[in-house]
Amino acid sequence: MSSHILVAYATRAGSTEDIAEYVGRVLRDTGATVDVQNVKHIQDVSGYDALILGSAIRNSSVLPEAVHFLTRFRKPLAAMDVAYFIVCLTMAEDTPENRQKADVFLKPLCNFKQPISKGLFAGAVNHARLGWIWRFLLRNAKDAGALAEADHLNWGAIEAWAKDLFPVMVH
Repeated sequence: MSSHILVAYATRAGSTEDIAEYVGRVLRDTGATVDVQNVKHIQDVSGYDALILGSAIRNSSVLPEAVHFLTRFRKPLAAMDVAYFIVCLTMAEDTPENRQKADVFLKPLCNFKQPISKGLFAGAVNHARLGWIWRFLLRNAKDAGALAEADHLNWGAIEAWAKDLFPVMVH
């Protein structure tokens, strides 16, 4: 069992960071020692007993920096419990079919190491948090479609997932 958990995330528009921070708070509230960091800023994983890695999904893929993180720290991560979560609009409607589609997005992470748990979550579309090119395109689009501003975050599901991790990752 583990006692010091790293929650690492790769994000584009902020929802993955929001979820990572929330998972960290839930685990801290249940007694875990947790650090939450963007994968781009992590220099060392020694001292951690477990990893929770989250990534936004773009073009049906986890973000490249999430895969790079696993590649870079492959050896030390081999000895740790890991859990993964992804954030994608596929999960805006939580159905068995959408869970099956979203689960496929995790394959590049699972190829590095099988997780003890997978979290599949929808995020929020907040145009102010998107990059300038997306803001420009959406401002000039007649119909934003799936990228219309909306909050699909299900904090209850995220909390339940984090609480389920606690007894597995912490003793």
